[in-house]
Amino acid sequence: YTRIMEDHLLALFEQLKGIRRLFVRGTAQEKRSELQQAAQYPSLDMEWARRRMQIYREQGKQAYITEHWKYAQEHYVAAIAFINDLVRIYGWGAWGAWGAEIGDDERFQEFLLFVCHLKSNLAHTRIKMGNFSSAVRNTTYVITISETTPEILGKAHFRRGLAHVELGEDIKAADDFLRAKDLFPKDAAIDRELKAMVTRWRKNDKESEQTVMDRIKRSVKQMRDEKAAALHIFPPGTAVITVANGQVQGVRQH
Repeated sequence: YTRIMEDHLLALFEQLKGIRRLFVRGTAQEKRSELQQAAQYPSLDMEWARRRMQIYREQGKQAYITEHWKYAQEHYVAAIAFINDLVRIYGWGAWGAWGAEIGDDERFQEFLLFVCHLKSNLAHTRIKMGNFSSAVRNTTYVITISETTPEILGKAHFRRGLAHVELGEDIKAADDFLRAKDLFPKDAAIDRELKAMVTRWRKNDKESEQTVMDRIKRSVKQMRDEKAAALHIFPPGTAVITVANGQVQGVRQH
């Protein structure tokens, strides 16, 4: 029995060492060193960049599988920063200017899709950590990228829906779940969340599930119509001025 326990403890120790190596390997200092190395070359080695991106994503994935949410979050954030720095090093402009400056560059498209994937995964870890507002922001970024794939888009809608549920925003959550269901009609997780929402919305036992779902869909349609009307009044790019007590309080782009 003692020998079995010793073997078990040794195996556990080796496993813990492996987990530690996994988390230490992707430090910010190491990534800075790699970026300095990349900056010495006149053109970007895409194969090298792809390998590094896959390694960072795998590190985040392994941390996520072992439910080390904090470490998973750090790896995803570092990977996004790594891509952002590559873009800056090779003269593609700042983070917010990607689409305007290099929208037709195939390398840009590949990086952009990878960032969308990372931000969606980052949102999921932040949901696990209770940072629901941040999860909404990250998934909203993914949803607004027109170049993203249906798979990434569906996951982003579903995860934003989960965050909205936790924030008590059922109509917004239902909107996202229904959009995700349009992309993945047979997904059991989406059906489970919609069924849970029906249960919360049911007024009494006599009300059927379909009746409740129809009521939810009407509420979602009303919200979508209101958003569409607001876009008609204030199209994207419109300067919206906030005034209080005769003083301009702020100006923002709608």
